[in-house]
Amino acid sequence: MTIHTMKRKLSMALALLPITLALSACKAKAVGVRPTETADKRFRGIGLTLVVDAVAGAEMLGVEFYSDGSLRPFYASSVVAKRNREIMSYPGGEVPASIRVVWRKTDAGHPVGWGSGEGSDDFGKSKPNYLPPDRAIKPFDPQAEIVRRKIIMANLGKTQHGPWASTYGDEVVGDYKIAVADRIPDTVLHDIRARGGGLRLKFRLKPDGVLFGWDVQRPGGGISKFDMPGGDFLDTRY
Repeated sequence: MTIHTMKRKLSMALALLPITLALSACKAKAVGVRPTETADKRFRGIGLTLVVDAVAGAEMLGVEFYSDGSLRPFYASSVVAKRNREIMSYPGGEVPASIRVVWRKTDAGHPVGWGSGEGSDDFGKSKPNYLPPDRAIKPFDPQAEIVRRKIIMANLGKTQHGPWASTYGDEVVGDYKIAVADRIPDTVLHDIRARGGGLRLKFRLKPDGVLFGWDVQRPGGGISKFDMPGGDFLDTRY
């Protein structure tokens, strides 16, 4: 082998060295490492129920639940108390990483009803002879609706309290962000997949915060059974 040939092969090896090291590093990083599961994968295929109430003696008005920074609430109630506990199929889609819970001084509606901004002038009065557009051609734009709300509220000299896409309009007296998905153990989800049942997400409001809990609901000869309660409170039967 000539000196020229040896130099050429050495140059090629040195040129390929960074690529070889990079590939080796990627392979080492991937071996034996299970990718972190996202919330939607963990809860996929599991039936969900939402339970909302308040501690005894408390009453929250104009309550809304927002998931993972969404513009619009997935749950709203004019009043939440122990006496009017709500149990329903979970309306929020996938289980979110967190839920923002807001309530107000009263349950008064927002001065600009959601969806009415486009049909209102800059002072909130209905435009004469206004015809809503065909939503198949012009879909509703939530961001444009918020812009309209801002213009109308400024012209009316009114203060916006809370999220701009809220259903209610009075002063916010409770505003809390609650971790949800990460708090529910994998053992609960594995048990549901092995033995059946559905997952209940339970929220209990109190004057200084929100309690979050969960349990597994299963049929039991005409009376539901509740297993594996966890979270901030452990009572199961409602």
